[in-house]
Amino acid sequence: MKNFPIPTNEKQRLQAVYDYNLQEHDKDEELEVFANAASLICNAPIALVSIFDENYQVIKANCGIEVDIVPRQQTICQFSLMEEEILVIDDVTKFEPAKNIAGVKAANIQFYAGVPLIDDNGNVLGTLCVNDHYPRTLDEKQRNLLIQLGKNITKLLVSKKRKKDAAYFQNIYKISNNLIGVADINGVLKSINPAFKEVLGIKDKKTIITENFLDFVSEKDKKKVNTYLSNLKNNTDSINFKCLMYSPESQEEKLVEWYTRSNLKIDNEIFFFGRDITLENSKKVELENSERKFRNFFNSSLGLMTIHDLDGNILSINKKGLESMGYSENEAKDLNLKKIIPKSNQKEYQTYIETILSKKQDSGLMSLIKKDGSLTYWLYSNILDKDNEGNPVVMSTAVDMTQRTLLERDLNRVRQLLDHTYEVANVGGWKYDLVKQKLIWADITKKIHEVEPDYEPNVETALNFYEAKSSYPKIKKAFKDAVEKGIGYDMELQIVTQKGKNNLGKM
Repeated sequence: MKNFPIPTNEKQRLQAVYDYNLQEHDKDEELEVFANAASLICNAPIALVSIFDENYQVIKANCGIEVDIVPRQQTICQFSLMEEEILVIDDVTKFEPAKNIAGVKAANIQFYAGVPLIDDNGNVLGTLCVNDHYPRTLDEKQRNLLIQLGKNITKLLVSKKRKKDAAYFQNIYKISNNLIGVADINGVLKSINPAFKEVLGIKDKKTIITENFLDFVSEKDKKKVNTYLSNLKNNTDSINFKCLMYSPESQEEKLVEWYTRSNLKIDNEIFFFGRDITLENSKKVELENSERKFRNFFNSSLGLMTIHDLDGNILSINKKGLESMGYSENEAKDLNLKKIIPKSNQKEYQTYIETILSKKQDSGLMSLIKKDGSLTYWLYSNILDKDNEGNPVVMSTAVDMTQRTLLERDLNRVRQLLDHTYEVANVGGWKYDLVKQKLIWADITKKIHEVEPDYEPNVETALNFYEAKSSYPKIKKAFKDAVEKGIGYDMELQIVTQKGKNNLGKM
């Protein structure tokens, strides 16, 4: 909490100090004459011109005392900030608010007079003050002159800012990529910046000056622009519009967005500020076309396409996806992935979000619950993207795998049943890939041959399990005929297992 008086517009006041570029803690030689004049007018040994920032009184010019900066709460001028014209304290020792200010006592300040430096917006930028070492007062003439000095200081500070602003604007006028021009009330151009002729492709500046603004407007838009200029002529303060500009020299048209303002009360002029939006508009049209194509593709896709945020809220879903899940467009507004994922898979959702955040993409098989409660299976491929506000969203495409998944599960159950049947019947199976020349044994076949579960046979090792004298020659020839000629075989042969056990089997 500040322990010094604060003006009601303190925030605005501090911004003004910054805008006038007065925040630096340095001296200003141009203000010294005012400090000296105040000292002479008031016949006072000490005079100060100060600026007040948030916490300090910054001395910009001084007379009779060497000081650069003082904390606000250690000054008498803090009270002048609250005045509208002048504060005169004939006897500081009797001024209650200043009795406990150590700096005032140390400097033996017993008389004070200060005027606030107030700009046109009512912001107190600082003070002009005079001090003396004994109690006294000012006569009316001295008061008025001190007040007038304060006003002149403020005018100087304002004019310095205006000069800087003018220099800034002149630079902006020259280097701006935007079109800037001034015309008389009838639209005849009086001044234009380099960008004006560059955008219109005009090489000679003289071909623009004294020409009418309308001469460079495309015939397509000339009528409406003429109406706008007439409105400005009839006391309309400002009008914004877009129009096609045409250069007779370059014979090109450019789309320009114009901001116009009239200055009828002073100079009977119209100011033009234009922005070439030809390329921007072209890109906008391209973007709109691209978005339309994406939307058409999105909605016409046969699979499930969604866009969802990281909380699972489904921001967009295609028409086919809605039909597949059994929801209407209104119901889709409240859809969330967490609500349509089976309870048994809820933990996997967080893993999915972590994966998509770290790898920027994810794919796999997911299960979703339709509106009617039935379970569906989807093969998805998702990528992480950002929306127009830069928020992360997930773009998802998915293919309905429900029928295939259920069919595969049925086949697996049948396969398990057959494997169990073969195991009970002690019937083994094998397959030989002619292209890869790879032999594969079923698990029961490995059990019959009493080999390890991870055993990988080849043709030669498999044939070596047959009894050498009679069975081996028969199976070798039969296998060769099957491979080369496609001749099948059905015979009883003797095999010797890995553990040396003799078994009779039908091949």
